[in-house]
Amino acid sequence: MLISAFVALSLTPALCSIFLKPHHIDQKSRGLNYLFYHFNKWFNRRTEGYTNNVKIAIRHSRYVVLLLVLLIFGPISCF
Repeated sequence: MLISAFVALSLTPALCSIFLKPHHIDQKSRGLNYLFYHFNKWFNRRTEGYTNNVKIAIRHSRYVVLLLVLLIFGPISCF
């Protein structure tokens, strides 16, 4: 337990400070940063699209609840 506590309190923060340095990633980046830039761009578009869809669903919550009820009880009424 003492070894685990030593590693958690001394070595892990030191490794994190080495690995987690801030990097400026833009369109002109090279290597993995180029891939990270395009992934971040794609992920931000997907996040914005999802956020917009949730906002629309909240605005039209009556219809969403009705659709949910139909999806739950619709197949039951077929039997």
